[in-house]
Amino acid sequence: MEWMKSVLVCVYKTICMTLFIFWGTSFSAIALSEYSLTPSKQFEKDCALYLIEPGWVISACIGIQVNEFDVIWATLVSYFKDYPEYFFDEKKSDYSEKKHRSLMIQYCQEYDIFLRHAKVDTVSKQVLLFEKNYFNALDQGQYVTLFQYWQVKKNTTQHHFYAFYFDCIAAQFVETVTNAFLQIDMPEYKECQKEADKLLKQLKIIFKYVQGSEYDARYSQHIKRYTEVFQLLKKEQLEQQKEQE
Repeated sequence: MEWMKSVLVCVYKTICMTLFIFWGTSFSAIALSEYSLTPSKQFEKDCALYLIEPGWVISACIGIQVNEFDVIWATLVSYFKDYPEYFFDEKKSDYSEKKHRSLMIQYCQEYDIFLRHAKVDTVSKQVLLFEKNYFNALDQGQYVTLFQYWQVKKNTTQHHFYAFYFDCIAAQFVETVTNAFLQIDMPEYKECQKEADKLLKQLKIIFKYVQGSEYDARYSQHIKRYTEVFQLLKKEQLEQQKEQE
């Protein structure tokens, strides 16, 4: 009888251990399903915890499904438009467009480079970034640019980003041209004119990305006016040179 009792005890322990492992695994699976976040939800959470910088944002976008990327990109654009102070360690009341403009332009440049080089895999539906030589060796028919993808999907969030980018460069252009006029007879003028020329060229490039959007007509007028102002600046400088001669 003693051996039977020992067997029953062993069986009982085995059953208890099996149930413990089963329940533990089940509860773990439930916990993971409840607390694992999609990339877009994780992005929202990270935005509340960290400064929104291109380095980690772009890394978070590479390799994810394009529908998740669309949500992340729309969230990022909303921060550009409505909450730019989140890009800096500042309260909303302390944020200044002029104070933070140069860094914001740098951020926009980094996102612009990413948008122009990223590809959408039409098979896996992932957003990918390739080195040029590696991409050239692939079946390129399998991939489209983000802009081609957005055009098909009629997604317009990129227009809002490039409008914000345009506004930052435009503000810098106006400030630079103003300084050039003030220093038209000084050695610093040449540097201001060179910088203004560079910024005007940037504006014309950025404008291509808002053509056909709600910003088209207004920004077309901006380009025309800025070009006229720049031509006037050069004319004034030539007249100054003639007077000095």
